[in-house]
Amino acid sequence: MENNNQNIHYLITQYEKMKSSNSYQLFEEEDIESMIEFYESQENFVKALDLIDFALEQYPYATDFMARKIEYMIENNNLVEAKELLDRAMVFDPLASNLHLLYSDILCLEGKFTEALLLLESLLDRSELIDKPDIYLEMADVYEEMEKTIKAAECIKKALYIDPHNEEALDRMWFYVEFVGNYDESIAFHNKLINKAPYSYIAWYNLACAYLGKEMWDEALDAFEYVLAINPNYEYAYSDAANILVKYNQAEKAIEYYEKAIEVGKPSEDLYYQLGLAYEYLNEYGKARINYRKALRLDHTFHEAYHRIGITYMTQKNYTKAISAFQYAIKNNPENINYIWELAQAHHFDNNPNTSLELSLKTIQENPDNNQAWIMAAHSAYELGDNKLAIEILNLGLQHAPNAVELLVAKGAILYISGMHQEGTNFLYNVVLHHSNAKTLLTENWSKLSIHTDLWNLLFDH
Repeated sequence: MENNNQNIHYLITQYEKMKSSNSYQLFEEEDIESMIEFYESQENFVKALDLIDFALEQYPYATDFMARKIEYMIENNNLVEAKELLDRAMVFDPLASNLHLLYSDILCLEGKFTEALLLLESLLDRSELIDKPDIYLEMADVYEEMEKTIKAAECIKKALYIDPHNEEALDRMWFYVEFVGNYDESIAFHNKLINKAPYSYIAWYNLACAYLGKEMWDEALDAFEYVLAINPNYEYAYSDAANILVKYNQAEKAIEYYEKAIEVGKPSEDLYYQLGLAYEYLNEYGKARINYRKALRLDHTFHEAYHRIGITYMTQKNYTKAISAFQYAIKNNPENINYIWELAQAHHFDNNPNTSLELSLKTIQENPDNNQAWIMAAHSAYELGDNKLAIEILNLGLQHAPNAVELLVAKGAILYISGMHQEGTNFLYNVVLHHSNAKTLLTENWSKLSIHTDLWNLLFDH
């Protein structure tokens, strides 16, 4: 591998020296192919195309270089020029399957789908078995353009029956399964495929994902383990298996798998986020935040990570830092009403009733079904000394949800602690009398609602 890298860099250096000095040097066809692939891997398509033109100067009858140039022409929608060069290439190699596939691409772009299919069916009849999977994949492309998903999927299956290790076909097969949602058929198909090709890790991966679609967690986990046994560097299997392990309360093992996915693959914000969730599940909030921040280094707008940082600080009662995190989450996703509600709670616990009231009312405006927001808005108004507003807020909430026990209990408590002892006591007594869960609710919120022992005795010691 190291020798290959040294060789390609030497070739690139020689080629670019030649270009800069306007000199001329002959390169082998294979070396030019390697250089083109290098430029394309670097996404330097201008230099790749320039090199293809140079290759055609040195090898004017090489249809492989012509095909590469035609691909660029098609991508840039230069269909007239592409056809002219394709006709020329076919003169030199009329039986080349790749040239006919390029002609099918042009027909599709022109909307001539029937002609494209006839061309491909004719090509199938005269092609060797080894070329047929590529032809079926091209037919799938045509059917996709025609929005005939089922027929496209059938073509993918035919490609896989011939070549069960075909990675492009396996990847595309999973796309169709997801699109159609036919997980049962996918399970049956991939099991048959695995019988033919037991070491196809992508087939095992597709099978695992189909089990996920059916929520068959044990079977999915087993299939992911087979994927990793065949290909221990397949990062997606690690992360997907880790997601299942979290469901099974095996966060420690899930963390191992997430870390392995990061190690063998390209670190992503989502992987760091999932790793943070696993640590959060274990109540290791510091480690959770470290991973959420790693996610944010990769994507500064990743609002979910800011949100989870805020939640961990809330859990640890560090409300000032929670407020800051929630504010960043809202900055990057201002329409998320849940974030605004979280911020309202943080301000409430940080003794900022003005802001808590404002944010609670905003939450209610967007989501009037949030009974806790009505209660918090009323409580904030009470803390600001505006008992009348507190009662008005709860009355509005009860207009929206007349039988919401938590709102009824909150109203009785506010009446009582506002000095209207008799009215508050009678109101709460009626609530307890008519709602079986009211006593439990009062017990859970005793200190929160500032209900005094004498009221408790009045309500429950009759």
